Amino acid sequence: MQRIRFFETATKRFSLIVSKKAQPMSTSTPKTLHPIVLNDKEKQITTTLQDYTKYYNTNIANDKDIQPIELRITGGWVRDKLLGKESHDIDIGIDHISGLEFVTGLKEYLDRQTEDISGTGKITTSLTGIHKIKKNPEKSKHLETCTTHLLGNDIDFVNLRSEKYTEDSRIPTIKAGSPKEDAYRRDATLNSLFFNLRTMQVEDLTGRGLQDLKDGILRTPLEPEKTFLDDPLRCLRMIRFASNFNFIIDKAAMEAMDRKEIRVALDRKISRERIGSEFRKIILGKNPIYGLSLLNTVEFYNIFGFGEKEMGEEKVVKPVNMDERAMNSLISDGIKASLSDIVASLPVIKDFVFDHSGAYNRLKSLFGEPFRNDLSTLAFYCSLILNKWNNETVIQTDDYRSEEKTTGKKRKGKKVKPTSAAHLIVLQGLKMPMKDANLISLIVSGMEEFGIRFRDYKNMSRSEIALKLIIPYGENWRLNLLVYFILRNFKHMELIEDTSNSIEEFLDMCEKLDLEYAYKETVMVNGRELINSLKRKPGPWLRQINGILLEWQLDHPNCTKQQVVEYAQKLDI
Repeated sequence: MQRIRFFETATKRFSLIVSKKAQPMSTSTPKTLHPIVLNDKEKQITTTLQDYTKYYNTNIANDKDIQPIELRITGGWVRDKLLGKESHDIDIGIDHISGLEFVTGLKEYLDRQTEDISGTGKITTSLTGIHKIKKNPEKSKHLETCTTHLLGNDIDFVNLRSEKYTEDSRIPTIKAGSPKEDAYRRDATLNSLFFNLRTMQVEDLTGRGLQDLKDGILRTPLEPEKTFLDDPLRCLRMIRFASNFNFIIDKAAMEAMDRKEIRVALDRKISRERIGSEFRKIILGKNPIYGLSLLNTVEFYNIFGFGEKEMGEEKVVKPVNMDERAMNSLISDGIKASLSDIVASLPVIKDFVFDHSGAYNRLKSLFGEPFRNDLSTLAFYCSLILNKWNNETVIQTDDYRSEEKTTGKKRKGKKVKPTSAAHLIVLQGLKMPMKDANLISLIVSGMEEFGIRFRDYKNMSRSEIALKLIIPYGENWRLNLLVYFILRNFKHMELIEDTSNSIEEFLDMCEKLDLEYAYKETVMVNGRELINSLKRKPGPWLRQINGILLEWQLDHPNCTKQQVVEYAQKLDI
């Protein structure tokens, strides 16, 4: 009866979430807002900025053509402080002058202070590392930002700004704006809150930010489609906020994100680096399942691409044995199916394991593997998402068609050997490090063969278990086993009890055979010792014999170094 109720629950969850228009489930509850209390470092920073602002307005802005300035801390810092969380992400909004102009003047002001009191023993305030981030409308960077290091914090300074659209362009015209205009052009009302450094008060210029923050609702200040077309990355940011803070996304915003135009703009305007960064933050956040459910609901499957596809000398991706339409269809269908499986089935599988108190203790501990470090977490979720790409390979070529048209010179594109599709998606599509791509590709590409081997482990020798099921995956062998367990139950939920028992038995066997750290095992005799013992010259035989000796060692765990040498001497290689 218990198993029947379990599968009825699993079926209901799955049917709800895979439905195209189903709203992802959230347990958002009303938030308690806290008064903003500055820590000691923040007090120093605000005092320094207040002093210079007062100096500027008194000594510089006395000309009729120069207006006095006012500073506001904007965005995430205000939100986090109101939620009772510490934040080190301080962004300063400035009116009337540029961030670079303000920071340059601030540095001169602080340098003069340092000179005036040198040798007095007083603590001085310095400003270092002024860095200007240039505007780039193609990547939704519409105004220059100035970043500097003040009192141990990296602080961004940027103009308050307004944005205006034309009917024939998705790139707005940008100009310096009022605080209210700047608040309304932001991604969400609860991120539009300001903390005024003159009044030391929170400003809610949209009139909805504080209430939405209390209610845990993400809502755009302006019409959602315009907000997202301006900067499509705001869609991913909103999903990240929702999953990390357990917020609900407003219905109008969800419907806007679900439009094809938004997905096209995300591809066209936003770099793969920024997409990968937001995806990483979603996965490493507090509730990645909720984040993935939101991605699935709005069909953001295109974030899992193969990288930039530009003319000229940029590398382009071509599928093996597949035209572009078939590849695009495979991306969409595969990712959709994977996300649906994860969102609907993973919580149910986990509940099953943990609800059977005392039955699956080793399996329960296995569920902690993805959270040992960021790499494990990313590899876990990416392997589940990309599992349907296990047999797919792609090639990269250098495309010189643009150069041929402009110069008339013909150059043959340089082909790169075929690579795992999963590897390229992680490396070029999500812009993750090579080590991440290697691990994920290893798990995804080898999962089918791993499953075949695992189902026969009871008939394997100690060395076969180590060499086929543990050593290839190194310290991540338990993670690989967990991914196998979950993927198998995605496809065969009715076998979850049998699979759970098999995993428990396998882990028991690994402990009894002392194989848990088999991936660290090396041949006791090094290459030089083998050459001397066998009186042979170095050559390919050395690698071959090392493999044989490792296998023999694994089957004779109590052997000595001398016994390994003696066995090597008997081999005819």
